[in-house]
Amino acid sequence: MRKSMEWSRSAKVTGPIRIMALVLALVAWPAAAAESGRVAGEPAASADTANPQERFNHAQALARRGDFAAALPIYAQLSQEHPGNVDYLFGEAQVLFRSGDAPRALERAAAARRLAPDYEDVWMLEYRILRSLSAAADDRRLRDFRAAAKARFPGAGWLEAGPERGATWHWEAGLNREHLSNGADDWQNLYLYADRQSPGDDVLSLTLSEHRRFSLIDHEVALGVGATVAATWILDGTLRLAPGADFLATTVVDAGIGRILGGGWIAGIDLGHRHYPGESVDMRGFRVERYFGRFRGAYRLQSARLAGESSLTHIGVLNYFPDSGSRYGLTVAAGDEVEIIAPGRLLSMDTSAIALSGQHPLGNGLSILWRLGTHRQGSIYRRNSIGLSIAGEF
Repeated sequence: MRKSMEWSRSAKVTGPIRIMALVLALVAWPAAAAESGRVAGEPAASADTANPQERFNHAQALARRGDFAAALPIYAQLSQEHPGNVDYLFGEAQVLFRSGDAPRALERAAAARRLAPDYEDVWMLEYRILRSLSAAADDRRLRDFRAAAKARFPGAGWLEAGPERGATWHWEAGLNREHLSNGADDWQNLYLYADRQSPGDDVLSLTLSEHRRFSLIDHEVALGVGATVAATWILDGTLRLAPGADFLATTVVDAGIGRILGGGWIAGIDLGHRHYPGESVDMRGFRVERYFGRFRGAYRLQSARLAGESSLTHIGVLNYFPDSGSRYGLTVAAGDEVEIIAPGRLLSMDTSAIALSGQHPLGNGLSILWRLGTHRQGSIYRRNSIGLSIAGEF
């Protein structure tokens, strides 16, 4: 009996203590778990640890919770310490974009893409950012990005949705002037261009131009079409008409077909016909191009046939697309070319040429374009050219 009473007194004392200890443990456990980084199953990590992987895991956990303000400095420090790690740059770009800082996000996403040009998720993020900025930025940059992405990832479903905006209109007005050596009269070309581009990249264009050569003036109108078919085929064509022309071809028909091969590569063939009073020239060409990083390289082999004789020209192009939205180009050509050397007189002769070009956004959808070049036409003359244009969109 004494034994039973002693046990009863002990239970009265230790029972409440055990209950209080259990309550304190339950209260203290979430705080301890949060401090160790294990809230809701998240990895144990801290921004203060020296281990980059643990800091990266911690930044990811913060971003998943929506705590972008806490995740951003961790990502920024990681990408600064390890500029060659694409995952750190990608994470920083994601957080910047979700925080509402699209311009900085675009810069970091572009840097990540240059590090890993085959990382499709990076391209997808940069495309989303560009689309969000398309209302304020130059849509031409968005179109260039779509072309590069289609070349690298044929049939990518995330590109088929097209820009968030509907169809866009673009226009360009410019002047080209060429100074000829050997006392020949200068050449001049004034033009006005406009096109309509659908969200699916189909294009319909119109060009009106005035050409001055040999103290004569010819006028020309050109209609162009372009379309992407089955995600990997690119079709284009142009019809140029210059009725009553003194030196231009009265009718020009050009058609081309290209195939997006993947990995940034595009290849295609072109056919063309030029009809002059009493003369005709048939054109054939093969082209290949590749987008890589901020560059585009292209090569074209063009053949022209005049009066049973063939000429062959090699043309190389290199374009550079800086993050500012500008574009630069270098074009070189060498070989034989059919040229109009006088009204009604065509001649095939050896040629060489080099040209530089650039485009710079001015804001509000406007851009300025310039061209400089020199073209040697056999031993007859050399043409030094300069051109200036303004372009816009609405």
